[in-house]
Amino acid sequence: MPVAKKRQRLSVEERRHQLLEVGLEIFSRRGLESVSIGEIADAAGVSPGLLYHYFPNKQSLYDAAVERALIDLEEVMAKANPTNSLELSDLSRMLTAYVDFAQTRAREYRFVLVRGAASSEHVRTLIDKMRSSYVDRFAVFAGDTPQFRVLGFSMIAFFETSLLAWLEQPQENRMTAEELTALTVHMAMSALQYVAHNKA
Repeated sequence: MPVAKKRQRLSVEERRHQLLEVGLEIFSRRGLESVSIGEIADAAGVSPGLLYHYFPNKQSLYDAAVERALIDLEEVMAKANPTNSLELSDLSRMLTAYVDFAQTRAREYRFVLVRGAASSEHVRTLIDKMRSSYVDRFAVFAGDTPQFRVLGFSMIAFFETSLLAWLEQPQENRMTAEELTALTVHMAMSALQYVAHNKA
C-alpha cells in the first residue's frame, strides 16, 4: 500500500513565497482567466483552502505574483548599481542586469510587461511606478525638464519594445545581449547629453 506523501511544512513567509512562485509560473504560461485556484493549489501541493488563507481570490494572487517579479527585477537593478550613481559604466551595468533578468526569466518577463499589465489595473500601476522611478533617477543627470521626461519615457518604451522583440528572435539570428546593451547605452547617453545641453 503506497504511503501518502506528507505536505512539506514551511513557515508563513516560505509558503507565501512558494505560492507566488508557483502562481507566476502558471500564470505566465496560461494567463489569468484559464487557470483555477484548484490547479494552482495542486501544483503547489496544498489545499485550495490553504491557498485562500494567503490570498482571498485568484486576482489577488495574480497581482501579488506579478508584484513579486517586479520586486525581483528592482533588486537586481539595485544590486547592479548599489551607490545609485549615474556614470556611463553604471548605466551599462544596470542595463546588462536588466537584459540578463529578462533573458533568464524570458517567459515571466514577457508575461509581466504584456499580458500582466493588460489583465490588472494594479499591475499597470506598479509598472508605471517602476518606469517613473527610472526617469526620476536619471533626471538628476539631465535635469528634470519637460523635454527630459518625454525623452525618458520614450527611451524606456524603446528599450522594453526592443528587448521583447529580441527575446522573440531565434538565438542564432539575433545580436548578442552585450550588443543589445551597448546599442541601448549609446542611444540613451546620446539622447541624455542632447537634452542636458539644450535645456529650456
